[in-house]
Amino acid sequence: MPARLEVNVTLPLPRFRLQVEIATDARASGLFGHSGAGKSTLLEVIAGLRGGAQGRVAFDGEVWMDSAAGIERPPEQRGVGYMPQDGLLFPHWSARRNILAGATRARADGSSPEAGHVIEILDLEELLPRPAGALSGGERQRVALARALCSGPKLLLLDEPLGSIQTSLRRRILSYLLRAREAFNIPAIYVSHDATDVSLLCDAVNVIREGRIVASGSPPAVFTEPAILEDLLDGDYVNVLEGIVTEASDSRATVDLGGGLTLTIADAPDAARGSRALVGVKAADLMLAAGETPGLSARNILPGTILRTERSGPRVIARISLGGRFEIVALVTEPARVALGLRPGREIQVLAKAQSLRLLAMR
Repeated sequence: MPARLEVNVTLPLPRFRLQVEIATDARASGLFGHSGAGKSTLLEVIAGLRGGAQGRVAFDGEVWMDSAAGIERPPEQRGVGYMPQDGLLFPHWSARRNILAGATRARADGSSPEAGHVIEILDLEELLPRPAGALSGGERQRVALARALCSGPKLLLLDEPLGSIQTSLRRRILSYLLRAREAFNIPAIYVSHDATDVSLLCDAVNVIREGRIVASGSPPAVFTEPAILEDLLDGDYVNVLEGIVTEASDSRATVDLGGGLTLTIADAPDAARGSRALVGVKAADLMLAAGETPGLSARNILPGTILRTERSGPRVIARISLGGRFEIVALVTEPARVALGLRPGREIQVLAKAQSLRLLAMR
């Protein structure tokens, strides 16, 4: 039976009152919102690092906080692996010692990732002898992430785990987090202002604004709500598709989505034939066409069926089924909707240039 997290807390803050009620048994849950919305504060309350909150926090049947009953478990008795935004490393300790500080707290039931494996995946070998205070912001965050993963937590609390990670390493770290979720079955809460990261890592998401939850559900459903879409970076949504890499040469890759659907990606240097790939494409980068599409430069042309459309300000959200295997979203103008006759059941072609696709992670 999945572990259930129950949070019902209030806490006065300088600009607003944090008032949150969450009940979830999702293995990976996202907390999404702009800076200052209360995400990190809520994580600290769950971890037992922020005093003054009223209410109740319980995980997997264990009550961690109940202000009415006078219960307030200290952080070390909650069994959480906490990674704050700034890492909170011991600056004069080496990176190795900081990581192993997490490993020494690991549970004895064998459920913790091996430190050597974490170090390898996060590319930390060269950093191990260096003092944490001499590391860059991104390097410190990677070490803090390794420490949290090695601690064998019952619940992982990760505050912007990819916020300072170099672009070249994001795919590797995302890939490790995905594999760790499968291999070690550690429930996790990911705080992020990046909807794509939440979509990749999480089964569910709560959107927080000024201390209150304003939307909850699966990431694709929540992030494509008109009221939430404008909160995303650039007001755009990234569709995530998963398939098998069938060809990989130079930096180009071909991904089989199943059901006769394939994608060509122009920039995929890490693609490995036979691996599972998670591919992203912005909703605004998709083009729609009715009928045949000869003479186009787009390498990817997929058959789709309109499920429904809805207005989002000056744009139209078109929800599309790709062969019954994936539901994706395209953003078009109202004149385009009318010209193409976009209505439920309408058969269309979905076009995407190979350069507009991104390899997000490898499983």
